[in-house]
Amino acid sequence: GVFALVVTFAAHAPLSLPKDEIHPVTRPGPWKGAERLHYRVSWANFVAAGELTLECQEVSEPGKKILYRLAVRARSVDWVRTLFLNVNDTYQASVDAETLLPIQAEARLEHGDKIEQTSIRFDHQSKVARLSNGQTRPLSPNTYDAATLMFILRTLELGSGKTQIVRLLDQQTVHTLR
Repeated sequence: GVFALVVTFAAHAPLSLPKDEIHPVTRPGPWKGAERLHYRVSWANFVAAGELTLECQEVSEPGKKILYRLAVRARSVDWVRTLFLNVNDTYQASVDAETLLPIQAEARLEHGDKIEQTSIRFDHQSKVARLSNGQTRPLSPNTYDAATLMFILRTLELGSGKTQIVRLLDQQTVHTLR
C-alpha cells in the first residue's frame, strides 16, 4: 500500500542513526504532544496516490514513565483508491519518551476486502519481540515497529557519506534499512 511505498523509498535512501548499536541512545524526541502531520503522496509530483498522517500524543500518569502514543495512517486516494486498491492502514505504538523505544505496537491493514490485525510487544530488557500470533523474534538494536519508525526517521542526522542501520519489524519479518 501507500506505507509500503514509503518503506520501499526509505530502504533505498541513505539513513543515519547514532552509531552506538549496543546501548540505546537517550535523546529528547523532536516531536511534541498533540502534534499532527499530514502528507500527500504522489507519483512524479502530479498524480495523487495517497495520504499519510502522523499523530503524536504525550501521555503521563503520576508515578509512571512518560509515554508517546504514536499513530500513522496511510490510505490510497482518488483514482488509485477507485481503480487499483483501497488501502486504509493504521499503525499505533506506545513509546518510552526517554529512550524512544517502542513498548507495544498494533497494526490494522485494510487492502481491498482483506483486513489483517497484528500486534507486537517489545521486551528490550530480554531482547525479544512477542508477536500476536504467539511467535517471538530476537530484538536487535534500532528495531522499531512501523509507527515508531516513521517518527524515528525525524530524529536522524542525515548527512552525506554516513551509512547506519535501522530495522523495521513488520508483522513477522525484520527489514534492515541502510
